[in-house]
Amino acid sequence: YDALLNDVPAESLVLDTNCKKVFVIPATIQLAGAEIELVSAIARETRLKDLLEPIQDEFDFIFIDCPPSLGLLTINALTAADSVLIPIQCEYYALEGVTKLLESMKMVKTRLNKSLDTYGVLMTMYDSRTSLSNQVVEEVQLYFGDKAFKTLIPRTVKISEAPSFGEPVITYAPQNKGAKAYMNLAKEAAWVVDSMHWSRKLNMRLVDLQRQHQMLLRKLNFRLRISFRTQISHEFISMRQNFGS
Repeated sequence: YDALLNDVPAESLVLDTNCKKVFVIPATIQLAGAEIELVSAIARETRLKDLLEPIQDEFDFIFIDCPPSLGLLTINALTAADSVLIPIQCEYYALEGVTKLLESMKMVKTRLNKSLDTYGVLMTMYDSRTSLSNQVVEEVQLYFGDKAFKTLIPRTVKISEAPSFGEPVITYAPQNKGAKAYMNLAKEAAWVVDSMHWSRKLNMRLVDLQRQHQMLLRKLNFRLRISFRTQISHEFISMRQNFGS
């Protein structure tokens, strides 16, 4: 709240945690009121992006936890992000919410953040015993294809209990199937990061090759024009000499 509305630097808000190399910028209940106060603020959609830019090179990843709404706080997160990880509960109405989210992402990509991309889609609260969960997973995988993570986060009591003890489930109950699922997700997500990294490097290389190709064509056209002008000049001189003789 203070960072978004009172211009408090992000560096002064970063806190250490009990997990190695994990840091947080926590929020308070005041952030709920920021939605209304941002309405009249200057550059309201880019407040979070401007806040994170000074510190983004200090971390490998920055995760922005968004509220379950499509207001100004979520728009700020989409404007600041490189890509979006979409968690979907294995429930019917969750699919309706994803449709609205994709519309908002399209709008932000068009007007505020052209590099915004979908990082992946994660199915959560999965219960293999219900046909609804399996049907939702099939629908999501059919629509999103390779963007849908193969790892499914199951519905377990330990995942729900962990926040009340101030711990992530991987330290609170490391042998729980939910913790193991999140560890598998981390491995799968790391593979996606590597793929995106090499894809971006390949795209940059292709752009560079296209630029070199265009420069080569310009040089070739220039030399052809010079050669053509020289040839015409020699022929003209020769014609003058022949005419004079």
